[in-house]
Amino acid sequence: MKFWSSFEQDPQARLEYPIEWSSRLNDGEILAASTWEVISPAGDTTPIVIDQEVIGDTGTAAWISGGTEGYDYYLTNHIETNSTPLSRKDDRTIRIQIRQQ
Repeated sequence: MKFWSSFEQDPQARLEYPIEWSSRLNDGEILAASTWEVISPAGDTTPIVIDQEVIGDTGTAAWISGGTEGYDYYLTNHIETNSTPLSRKDDRTIRIQIRQQ
């Protein structure tokens, strides 16, 4: 799977993963909607959890916890902007590797 960035996280940690979208926005354009999606490995019984989602004018973030040590997860942020007459839609995927720190 193609991903934008990769991070390691301890299975006991709760960390924030921000994405700054300003380089993809036109002047005066802001984020209107943001959703996050987790793709877990097949057979995983303890996947990562999205504890909180955050959206601002030009950035988003997800607070992540859990996961199974040794597994890799993919966290995708889907956004939509306030531009008219058609809103801009885009997404970015982050790989999160659960490793004991």
